[in-house]
Amino acid sequence: MSALLHLTLLFSLMLVLVKAQVGPVVISPENNATVAAGKPLKIEYSYPNLGPGTYTVDVNLWKDASASEPMQNLVTGFSVPDGASNGTNLQFNTNATISVDMPSNLTDTFYLTLHQHVQIQSGNAPTVRSAPLMLHSAAMTHLPQSLSVLLVIALGAFGFSLVM
Repeated sequence: MSALLHLTLLFSLMLVLVKAQVGPVVISPENNATVAAGKPLKIEYSYPNLGPGTYTVDVNLWKDASASEPMQNLVTGFSVPDGASNGTNLQFNTNATISVDMPSNLTDTFYLTLHQHVQIQSGNAPTVRSAPLMLHSAAMTHLPQSLSVLLVIALGAFGFSLVM
């Protein structure tokens, strides 16, 4: 009986700590997509319709999947269409697209998140964040840009293989 009591107490404590968050859902690009450094990236996403108000979004890059080590803020306070709460056909989600310029110094794997800020008539809604989206930069961006440098590296590797 005491085990059941302990389990019930533990479960009730966990319920107090649980906090639901329904943030933006990134539709495009897909998870683990390749992005070109220094080029624009089109982000299509869906966000909850909380009614009329002011909706803004921030786009951030992170070094880790837990979104605890920031890499760069790409966009801050970008206005998106607000929701609607009148009529008989109420959509629960609204879609939007934002284009951001990716930094040219991207290396390996990084994570993208969207933070949604909403101010509605009844007050401020909590700021919600999308799940971190894993992206990686194109492998060609890590190669030397000059063909002469690439030729020297290839000849050096070929010469080294002949010596061995």
